[in-house]
Order: sequence, then structure tokens, then C-alpha cells
Amino acid sequence: MSNEEAFCQRFFAFSKRVPKDVKRFCGICRQHGKMEETRGHICEFKDCECQKCNLVRSRRLVMSQQIRLRRAQDKRFQRTDRPEDADVIPLLTTQQQQQQQQLIEY
Repeated sequence: MSNEEAFCQRFFAFSKRVPKDVKRFCGICRQHGKMEETRGHICEFKDCECQKCNLVRSRRLVMSQQIRLRRAQDKRFQRTDRPEDADVIPLLTTQQQQQQQQLIEY
């Protein structure tokens, strides 16, 4: 690993860490009027099936899927100076575009 790669890994590792003084609170507990910090927290409402808790869980699921998708895209479409390393998406031919347009119209 080159020095530049090592520097980049250290740089990005620092930016992803959450400082200890940043307080994050449990979203499910917050829906029930309690402000519980998430560090070392065992949620007493983890089995609650109320509408607000289900909304928090669905929002968490959507966010995790978005993060997973973004990370996969970042991994696939990394910037490069060398054209041979680029991941190129092939363009549709005219015939494929017409077929796709026909499918959209139906």
C-alpha cells in the first residue's frame, strides 16, 4: 500500500467516527416521551408494535437500504484517471430504446 492510499484511509476513517461528546438518542424511546442516549442502551420498547414505533423501524430500514445502495454505487463508480480502469455503462442501441419505449407506453 502506498503512502497516499494509507493517508486516504486514515483521512476517511477519521471523518466517519462519531465523537464521544455527540449525543444520539433512541428514536423508539423518543416516540414514547423518553430521551434515552443510545450508547449502552437496551430499549424497553423494542417489542412495542404501536404505529409510531413501526414508523421508526420502517424509517431505519429505508435508511439502511439507501446506505447499502450508496456504498455499492460508490464501490462500483470510483473515480479514476485511467480510462481502462473505468466502469463504463453501455448505452442502449436505437432498437433497444424503441423496445423500451414500447414497454413504457403499454
